[in-house]
Formats: sequence, C-alpha cells, structure tokens
Amino acid sequence: MDVRYQTRGAVAAVYVLFRTVVGAVLGLHCLKIVSAEVGLTHGIMSTEFEVELRGHNWVIDSGACLLGQPRNLVVDPVLDSEFMTPQKLLTDRTGPELCNWLEKIHRQHMEQKPAWLAAYQKFEKRFFLLRLLGMVGKPITFFPEFTVRIIVKHFSLWGDDRWGNAQPWIAATFEYAHPEGAGGELFLHIEKVFSMEFSGRVAKLVHILLNPSATFNQYVELHRRKRSGVPGDSGVSGIRRTLYERDLNISHFPTADTSQISHSLAPDILTLRFAKQDFWMEDGSCYILSRFVATSSIRGKTLCKIVSDYGHRESWMPFVGSRKKTVALAVTAADFFNTRRPSLVAHIKEGVKLEALDKTPVVLELVTDPVILRSYVEAARKA
Repeated sequence: MDVRYQTRGAVAAVYVLFRTVVGAVLGLHCLKIVSAEVGLTHGIMSTEFEVELRGHNWVIDSGACLLGQPRNLVVDPVLDSEFMTPQKLLTDRTGPELCNWLEKIHRQHMEQKPAWLAAYQKFEKRFFLLRLLGMVGKPITFFPEFTVRIIVKHFSLWGDDRWGNAQPWIAATFEYAHPEGAGGELFLHIEKVFSMEFSGRVAKLVHILLNPSATFNQYVELHRRKRSGVPGDSGVSGIRRTLYERDLNISHFPTADTSQISHSLAPDILTLRFAKQDFWMEDGSCYILSRFVATSSIRGKTLCKIVSDYGHRESWMPFVGSRKKTVALAVTAADFFNTRRPSLVAHIKEGVKLEALDKTPVVLELVTDPVILRSYVEAARKA
C-alpha cells in the first residue's frame, strides 16, 4: 500500500509561529482551531461549481495519478491520524483507477475521429449548395476536444494550520463531456461518469491536492528562510521528484491571461474576503496571505498597490482573534487543471475607495511553496 504523508509541520516551528501570531500574524488563523485535514468538510467552502480538464492532461507517476499542468495529486485521505502525526494520504487506490478511466474514455473519444471526419465529408457533399445559400447550417469543422467536467463539491483553500503548511484541496466528481451538435451521437456510448461502484452509475467523490508542493510530506521549518523544495541529487525520486521539477520549470510557462480562464462561475457563487494587511509584496510580486500570487495588474498597478493606496482604513486590536476583512474579491472564473498553477479570475467587489475600476479582473494563482509561508511570516512581523 502506497502511503504519502501530509504533515502539520514541526514542533520546532511552533515557537516561531506563535511568537509571530501574538505580534502580527492573526491572518494565519492560529488562535482558533482550523481543521486542515484533507477530507474534513467542516468549516470549508461547500459551494458547488465546475471546472474542466481538457486534452490528455494527466500522468501516472510512482503509482499515483497527477492531473493537469499543476500536477494536482489524487489521494484517499485517512481521517484517523493523531493530532501531532502526519495525515495518511493513500495514492494507490482512487488515483490509478481515475487515471485508467481517463485513458479509456480518451481512447474511445479519439477512436471516433475517422467516423466523425467521414460524416462531415458526407454532409459537405450532400448539402454543399444548400449551405452556400445559407439554408443549412455549417457543422462543426473541427474534431471536438476531449473534455472532462469536474464538479467541485468541497473546496479548502486555507489549509495553513498552527502546525505547518497543509495543502489546499478539493473533493469533486468527474464526468465526460459528450460533444453536442452535429456528430455528437458518435460519442454517446462513452461512459459518462467516473465511478468505482459495480453499477457504474454513482459518481465517485475524488479528493485532490491542488498544486502540491514537493515538500507536502515534510515538516515546515519556518526559521529556514532561504531554501525550500527537494535537493537535486539522484537519490530523490517518485512524486517528489516530479513536483520539484515542475517547480523548477514554472518560470518557463506563461502566466494565464484572464481570457484563457474561460470557465465562468455563476455570479456571487464564490467571494474571498481579506484584511488589508493580508496583501504584501516581495521581489515585485503581489501575494495574498501565503496562498495567492496576483499575476496581473489593474491600470498598471499591482493589486497590492491598489489595496494599499485606496483600501478602506482598518482597525485591528492586538491579541484579539480576528481582523475586519474589508477587501472582498468576487471570483468570476476558475481553472485548476489547464494553467501552470490552479488559477482564479476575480475583481474587487468591496473595500477599495477607487471610482471607475470597471471591475477590472485579476488572475490569482494558487501557491503552496513553504518559502512563501516563511516570507509571509516575516512580512507580517515587520508590518
């Protein structure tokens, strides 16, 4: 049985983190109990929304199923872990089954291409004159892209707990998106949902770590600031190696543009709220807490600059377990699988005194590198 571990951090980090909390980092939510275990749904977002997986965009590595460009990791969480021990995350059960199902239906999808092209050519010959006269609509002229609908049931962003850097995760079901329109009947025989039931009708709820760091199964040492990740020696292999190489090559992939994240969410389905102090800069990049980096700007200014210059004034009393979260970002689109990192498109909904923003959207990338957590702790200390 293959078992990966998601730790809640090291005892060595607790002293550093709690000193920070008392002084300036209530944004880490360390003075209240926050469940960070994968699979526990109490207190997390359970608003249902959809994202897509397009093309052959998965891989099996060391017996585990990794999905999309961010290499999101399919796991089966074990919920009986003791408080100060790593949570068991099984990667050899649902993951391989899901990847095998994706391979099967992708193969069946692509097998229809000759029949689809033949049907299209037959249509062209039969209705050529009528189509020229505009009396018959033109059929789809490209072979439909393989697409899987992923219906997110539970969404946990705030995995940071007082013991470390737990990973954000989703619980979702998978459905093959049958092409619509002319020629769509060629694909109707392909299995609709991913299921591990004998009947094949009940969709399996799949747990997925979003953009897991290469150190997702290691302690987070907040006092070690300069370096993170996995050493580049030949002794490192398997999932950790794959994730580490992904992080090394992240700069080679372009950031997503707002127009590329086309899967829209229903209005007001997802709103993220932050305190003004949650926005901070490092090396020219704008971060929100230890979880997001804003990769686009508003009128040539970073989101952090906009919030700093025009955000409503906030009051915060030390040693009180909350700050007023005056900045609201309305999420309008999401893509967790087809961009270099899981990404959200959002615009400022509340908390900024700037007229005529025209709801300019910004792209927020999900980050999980423990170095960002350490940097955030240091930035909050200095605030």
